[in-house]
Amino acid sequence: MRVHLHILAGIVICLALITCSDSGLEPQFEPAILVKHIEPGYPRLARDAGLEGEVEVRFTITITGVTENVVVSKSSGQNAGFEESSVFAVKQWEYIPAKLNGRAVQSIDSTLIVFKLSR
Repeated sequence: MRVHLHILAGIVICLALITCSDSGLEPQFEPAILVKHIEPGYPRLARDAGLEGEVEVRFTITITGVTENVVVSKSSGQNAGFEESSVFAVKQWEYIPAKLNGRAVQSIDSTLIVFKLSR
């Protein structure tokens, strides 16, 4: 199970307010759309030990749709390779970038990756 959370960067919101307050228009924001999703691999040692866990990863989506600054923001702390696997996968994701008033803008996003063994 994957939960995907959208978080707007403060810079994007500020730009929208400045741009639109000058023109009298309401800001039109379109969130980034994930177009290439790589599933994180289940770490072998964790699988063999029967470990499960969760990792929240925070990252920047550039105006070209690639991910940068991929970091673990929260983890179940198993120290079983979940964090590394999550970061490696998210670095390969690709997006149609977010748009503000029709122009591509950088945005910040996060996702919760759940590692659960099938029973």
